[in-house]
Amino acid sequence: MRRLRHPINIFFCCVAGDSDSTFYRAHEKSDAMNRARAIFLLGLLAAAGGWLFYTCAVNPNVNFLAPGPGAWIIYPTPPQVPPLAGMPMTTVFRRDFVLPANPAAASLSCRCFQAGELSINGVRVAAPEASHWKSITRLDVAACLRPGTNEMEARVTCGNGLPALSLELAVDGFLLKSDETWQSSLAGAEWRPAQKASRPLQPAPGNWLYEAGDIQGAVRPSWPMLALFVMAAALAVAALARCGRLEAAGIVLLTVAWALLFAHNLPLLPAMSGFDASAHLAYIRFIQEHKALPSAGQGWEFFQAPLYYMLGAVVLGALGLSALQPEAAQILGLLNLLLVAVELRLILAALRLLFPGRRRLQWGGLLLAAFLPAQIYLLHYPTNEILGAVTTTAALFLCLKILRRENPPPAWYAGLGVVLGAALLSKASAVLALAAVLLALAAKARRERQSPSAFLGRAGLCVGLCLVLGGWHYWRLWRQFGNAFAGNWDPAVGNAWWQLPGFHTAAYFLSFGQSLIRPFFSGFGSFWDGLYSTWWGDGLIGGATRLYGRPPWNYNLMTAAFVLALVPSALVLTGLGRALDEGLRRRRLDWLFLAVVPLLFCFAVFSMSLRLPFYSESRAMYCLPVVLPFCALGALGLDVWLARCRRARPFLLAWLGVWLLTVFAAFWIRPDTVPTRLAAAIGLFAAPGQDPGPAFAKVLELDPRNAEANVALAELDKSAGHVSRAAARLEAAARTTTNAMIDTALALRLGEQGRVAEALEWAGRACDLTVDYPAAPALLCSLSLRAGRNEQAARAGALALRLAPQNSELQFNVGLALVRLKRYAEASARLSDAAEGAPRDADAHFWLGIALWNLPGRKPAARDQVALALRLSPQNDRWKATLQEMDLDLR
Repeated sequence: MRRLRHPINIFFCCVAGDSDSTFYRAHEKSDAMNRARAIFLLGLLAAAGGWLFYTCAVNPNVNFLAPGPGAWIIYPTPPQVPPLAGMPMTTVFRRDFVLPANPAAASLSCRCFQAGELSINGVRVAAPEASHWKSITRLDVAACLRPGTNEMEARVTCGNGLPALSLELAVDGFLLKSDETWQSSLAGAEWRPAQKASRPLQPAPGNWLYEAGDIQGAVRPSWPMLALFVMAAALAVAALARCGRLEAAGIVLLTVAWALLFAHNLPLLPAMSGFDASAHLAYIRFIQEHKALPSAGQGWEFFQAPLYYMLGAVVLGALGLSALQPEAAQILGLLNLLLVAVELRLILAALRLLFPGRRRLQWGGLLLAAFLPAQIYLLHYPTNEILGAVTTTAALFLCLKILRRENPPPAWYAGLGVVLGAALLSKASAVLALAAVLLALAAKARRERQSPSAFLGRAGLCVGLCLVLGGWHYWRLWRQFGNAFAGNWDPAVGNAWWQLPGFHTAAYFLSFGQSLIRPFFSGFGSFWDGLYSTWWGDGLIGGATRLYGRPPWNYNLMTAAFVLALVPSALVLTGLGRALDEGLRRRRLDWLFLAVVPLLFCFAVFSMSLRLPFYSESRAMYCLPVVLPFCALGALGLDVWLARCRRARPFLLAWLGVWLLTVFAAFWIRPDTVPTRLAAAIGLFAAPGQDPGPAFAKVLELDPRNAEANVALAELDKSAGHVSRAAARLEAAARTTTNAMIDTALALRLGEQGRVAEALEWAGRACDLTVDYPAAPALLCSLSLRAGRNEQAARAGALALRLAPQNSELQFNVGLALVRLKRYAEASARLSDAAEGAPRDADAHFWLGIALWNLPGRKPAARDQVALALRLSPQNDRWKATLQEMDLDLR
C-alpha cells in the first residue's frame, strides 16, 4: 500500500476501500501540482527580492538612498516641475560640535550621494568616489580632532539629483549623526537647516504648487453639486431596483454622455494641452514634411514607436492640415475617441465572455472603463497612449478567447500575433503584454498536454508575426543607440536630465495618503500617491509646468473624486485577490492571466521609477493598456461585495453613481470662466501665426486683476515696441493688486527703461510677498548689481539660488558681486558653475580668471580662464591687456 501523506487522503481512501483509488491518485497529483506552484512562486519572489536588494543597496546607477550610518540629509529645495539639466551641483554641509578633551579614538562612517569631500577643522579626511557611493567609507579621524569646538564640513556633488549626505561620528561615547541640526547650502544658496531626504519636498507660498488645491478647499465650493449628485444617484439606484434591466437605455445614455462631453470639450481645450503635446505634434509634422521616420535623437518624443504618428500624419494629410494648426489637435482628439469606442466594444465582449448572462457585472465593468479618469483626460491630448492601450486590449481579448477554448484554430494565433505586432508598433510597453501572453499560452499548452512541436508551432506563428510587424522599430533603435528601448532619458539619445529630488528612499515606496489631501503632483511624496492621482484624475494637470497653463478641468470636483475613488479601488483590489485565488487554487487560467497582467505592468512602472531619477515616472497612464483586466477585476470585486454586503447594496451602488457623476462633471469644461479663457489664450502663444492679445483681453473682462493676463499683454506690448505702454499697464495693475508676478514684471520693464531705483523698489516688494518665486530675487540681484549695491546683490542672489541652482546667468551675477566684495573663494565657486553651465559665455570665464588670480596657488588656472575668454571674444582689448599683465607676472 502506498504511503498516505495527508489525513484527508486517508479518509477518502477508507471510504473508497482502496488506497490506490482514482480519487487518491488525483489528489496525489493535485498535491504535487500545488507544491510545484508553491516552489515556482517562492522562486519568483526570491528572484524579485534579490533583484530589489541589488538595485537598492548595490547598484550605483540607481539613485536609491539605502539606510546609511546616519539619516540622509539634503538642502531644503522646494519642489519644481520643470526638468533640470544633468550637470554637477554641490551642497556644502557643516556642523560644529564640542569635545571636552583629545579623543583616544574616533570612528567616522559616511556615504555621499554621489561624490564628496569631508574635512574636520580644515583638514581633509575623506573623498568618497561617485562610482562607489553606496559603499560606506570608514575612517579613524582621532588625529584631526581637538578639545573644544570642532568644525566638520562635507562638500557633496551630484550630477543627476540633489546632493545628499549620511554620516556618523563616534568619539569616546559622543555620537554625532547627520540630521536636521546641520547647516547646508546648495550651489551658493543661502544657508539653511538641512532636511531629511525621506521627507517630501514641500512648497511654500509663492510656489505655484502651493496653490494647486487640497481636499478642504475643494469640497467647500463643491458641496451643492455633490449633494445633487447624491440625490441623482439615489434615484437611479431606486429606479434600477424597480425596473430591473435597463440595458438599451444604458447604452443610449452612455453614448449620449460621451458624445456630449467630447463635442463640448474639444473646441474649448487649447491645442497644445497634454503631456509633451508640442513634441508629439512635431513628430507628426516631421513625417508630413519628410515622408520618412526621424531618428530618436532628433526630437523629444521621437524615440516613440511610430504607428500613432504615421496614422496621425495620414489622417491630417487627407484633410489638408498641418500638425501645428489648431484644428489638428481636434482631429486627433476625434481619432482618439474613435479608438476608445473600439476599445470599449472589446471590453464589453470580454466581460460577456467572463460573466455570461450577468448583465449587472458586465455593465459595472464597462462603466468603470468608460469613466476611468486616466482614459478620459488622455483622450483630449495628442498622445500615443490611447492607440497603445487599444491595440494591447485587442491582444489581451484574443488571448482570453484562446485560453477559454480548447484547441482554438491557428488563425486565432495568427490574429493574436498581428495585433501584438501593432501594439509593439504603438507603444514599447506592449512587450509586457507579449510576455504575459506567451506565459499564458505555455500554461495552456501544458494543461492540455500539447506536444512541444504543436506548442512551438502555434506560439512561433504568433511571435513571428508580432516581431515581423512590430520588431523592426526596436531593431532600428538597437542599431542606432545600442538599446532597443532607448528613450529621451538616455544620454545616447539626448541631453541628460532629471527631476527633483533626483533620488528615492524607502519612505517614498512605503507611504500613501497625500493624494487624498493634496492630490496634484502628489508623486513628489510617494510612488503610490503618484499612481493613484494619475489613474483616478489628472494628477499631473496635463504635464503643464505652471498652474495657470493647466487644462481647464473642474479641479474642485476632481479633488473630491479622488476620495470617492477609494471604493472603486477597493473593488479592484478585492477582484485581484479573488482572481489570484481562482487562478492558483482552482486553476482558472483566464483569471490568473487577468490578474498577472496588471501586476506585471505595475512592477514595470515601479522598476522604471526606481531606476530613473524622475518624480513623474510614477505615472499610471503607463498602465493604460491594462484597462480590460482592470475593469474585469473591478466587476469581480463588485460581485464579491454585492454578495457579502446585501444590506449595503444600495449604499454601494449609490456611492459608485456619485463617483461616476463627479468624474463626468470634473472633465466638463465650463466656458466663459477665467481658467478656460486663460488656458485658451496661453495655448495661442504656442500656435504659430496666432495673436493671443484678444484672448488675454477677454480674460481681463472677467478678472481685471488677473496677473497672468496683465503680464502677457505687457509682454506683447513690449514685443511690439511699446515699452512705455507695457510699463504703464503693469504699474496700473500693481497699484490695484498685490502680486509678486506683476511686481517682478514691472521691475523688469522699469529696469529696461533705466529707472533702476524704481525697479529696485518693486523687485524688493516682490521678494517680500513670496518665498518660492525665483524670478523676484534673481531680478533683484541683477538690478542691485547695476546699481552698485554688491552686498544686496549677493544676498538676493543667494536667496534665488535656492530656487534656481542651475541658472547660469544668476550664478554669474552672484559671482561678479562677490568679486567686487573681494570674497574671491566664494566668487570662484559661483563663476565656475556659471562657466560650466554656459561654456560659451566669455564673461563668465574672464571673471572666473580674475577670482582665481586672487587665490593662492591658482594663478596658472586663472591665466587659462582669461585666455579662454579671449578666444571666445577676441576683440576685447581690455582682456588682452589683462592677459599680458598676467603673463608678465607669471614670468
